[in-house]
Amino acid sequence: MNKPQFLNEDASMPQIFNEIVSVKDLIKNAEGLVVIDEEKVRLRLQELHDKYKDMEPSEENLKEAIDARAELRQPRYDLDKIQKHNNSVIHKRMTDMKQHNEKLADYLRAIVGPLEEKFDKTIKEAQAKAEERRQAKEKAEQERVSNITQMINDWKDLLIKFESDIRLGKEKVSTLEAKLEELRLEFPKFEEFAYLAEQCISSYIDKFEELYTIEREFEEIAAKRKAEEEERAKQKELMDKKVNTFIQVLISKGAKMLDTDTYELDGTRFSRSIMGMTEIEQFNAMVAQAEESAKQRKEDEERRRKIREEEEALEAKRAQQRKEDE
Repeated sequence: MNKPQFLNEDASMPQIFNEIVSVKDLIKNAEGLVVIDEEKVRLRLQELHDKYKDMEPSEENLKEAIDARAELRQPRYDLDKIQKHNNSVIHKRMTDMKQHNEKLADYLRAIVGPLEEKFDKTIKEAQAKAEERRQAKEKAEQERVSNITQMINDWKDLLIKFESDIRLGKEKVSTLEAKLEELRLEFPKFEEFAYLAEQCISSYIDKFEELYTIEREFEEIAAKRKAEEEERAKQKELMDKKVNTFIQVLISKGAKMLDTDTYELDGTRFSRSIMGMTEIEQFNAMVAQAEESAKQRKEDEERRRKIREEEEALEAKRAQQRKEDE
């Protein structure tokens, strides 16, 4: 296929103005761009302009005005046709150039493209595996640090509990010391974070004197309570012996056993619970018992009085009924 060629310098506006060939024929025979001689065209158009610039179109010179209009607009028609033709040529040439450029680029890329893709694929797969290993290593490191941190926090919570129990008297300082020693044995598990466990242990060094003081106070209180309990048990044992002896005396004098706790001798009741009291407690209990008995007697008398009144009223009602019957 022959390459499109620009028209030579002779293809200028004088030709377009039908001086040699018509615009239609010029374009039809042109394989390339129609070249416009700008200076020649400008001069010709200027001549055309000067030719009619002083003419005023009117109804009186209508025929001459129509001829002038035709001559004035013919260059525009010719230029429109040339512009349309040249645009078509330019578009076709640009399309051909674009296709050629694309084919050339595809051809050149195909020389090394497959080899590049091979290298690219291998490199990306290797980089992806390296990234997976990096993420797995990072995750494992996070889990390792998290586990160590959790172990240290668990130890802190445990030691805080032991300290609290010592302050409440539930544990001994020796137990806390044993736990601290147990924590020291686990230092290798904490790896580079062992210093945190060491700081945890160091925080208890200054507390031991205070905790020992608290422990001794609890021991003194416990010893005092134990002595008091032993004394109460001793007094109770003595009182039980005294009560049992007294009961044996009552029985020997003919006392009757009313229940497991109460005995009666000559109308007087003796309660084991009262026998085990001090003299003041016995007196107060006897007074309360006497008051309760007096209250009970008063209530019994009041009930009997009401019963008598009801019986007397009933008897009077019966007497009245018999009198009416007679």
